[in-house]
Amino acid sequence: MRAHFNRLLSRFLGNRRGSVAQAFALALLPVAFAGRGASYDYSHATKERARLQAAIDAAVLAGAKDGSSSWTAKAADVFKGAYKGTAATQFSKDSSGVYIGTATASVQTAFVGIAGFDHMGIAASAKASAADQPDNSCILTLDTGQPLSDEALTFNGAPNVALAGCTIRSNTSMKCNGHGTGAAASIAAGTATGCSNPRSGAPVVPDIQPRSPSTSQNSAAPIRAPPGRRELSPPFRR
Repeated sequence: MRAHFNRLLSRFLGNRRGSVAQAFALALLPVAFAGRGASYDYSHATKERARLQAAIDAAVLAGAKDGSSSWTAKAADVFKGAYKGTAATQFSKDSSGVYIGTATASVQTAFVGIAGFDHMGIAASAKASAADQPDNSCILTLDTGQPLSDEALTFNGAPNVALAGCTIRSNTSMKCNGHGTGAAASIAAGTATGCSNPRSGAPVVPDIQPRSPSTSQNSAAPIRAPPGRRELSPPFRR
């Protein structure tokens, strides 16, 4: 009886019929698992890329709004505050004045690592121009019809421009003699000389008020000054 049992057991262990199907089914398990896991990892990477895109968008817009020589530092600070991960950034400005930012990061995978992919790379980029930013100047000289070299704003002596949260701006040029005015920014389409936080070469702000046909092109440019506290020590000319 025992000998018969041993023979049956030996025949069972030596039987290979049907083992290929079983082995194939077992081999498919990791593939099926990896497929479902890849969907999860891809979804996670997509969400992380959206956060990366939002951060680089905010950074480039902040840099374009700043517009100073240190705009890249401003953009980097905004990006760091907006993106709560590790990423590499690069900021530049092309010859046409467009502000450009790129960001790259790596997202760790949870499932597809079994296929040799421990991380997934993500990237985002953004562009902005100074013209995309709304004009928030408290004093704006249009100086219509005049060359960019025309100094539509001139400050002499020691003027104190106390306009919280806004700037002074000229569609041509401006000059400050003896004092920078202390404005948050002094923006000019031409040049801003001697003024606080100067930004030259800015886009021209369009005139939103219709001009009378009888108005001379060489007449004094209007000055727009929204309500607010204004302290300008004379002499002051347009």
